[in-house]
Amino acid sequence: MRTPVTVLAILTEFGISTLHGQATGPAPSLACFARDSGRIAYGTMSTAADGDVSGVQFSFAVERGRLRGWVRDAAGEVPPERSLDTVRVTGHGDSLYFSYRGDTGEEYSYRVHATCQGLQGTARLFQTGSSPGVLKEFVVRRAKWIAKP
Repeated sequence: MRTPVTVLAILTEFGISTLHGQATGPAPSLACFARDSGRIAYGTMSTAADGDVSGVQFSFAVERGRLRGWVRDAAGEVPPERSLDTVRVTGHGDSLYFSYRGDTGEEYSYRVHATCQGLQGTARLFQTGSSPGVLKEFVVRRAKWIAKP
């Protein structure tokens, strides 16, 4: 049996800081996030002429009535999928906050308006204990889920 994880968000002078764990709240109130929808993916990856793969893909699914999320953040090759550290439905059920830590400990966090066609909002990239990171506008379209590797 799975135990729900509580997510605690703390507002700091640099934005939101979180204790990590998957969401315990309900799924977004969008048709594409229905319980039987399977995996919903946003974002793509591209391959350069030298074979290097870059890009990021976020995917979400409703499991037992709760929203779960994953990320593939490519730098050189398509990496294995990792669970997002934090996933929360906010606003009127059509907005998301999610985050994950990179391989060297930096945090990436996103506040987005979600539709069945895409995600749009802001991303705070490269956050560390000593740096608030870089705030960027963020827009990705819905895409085919990358199921492997």
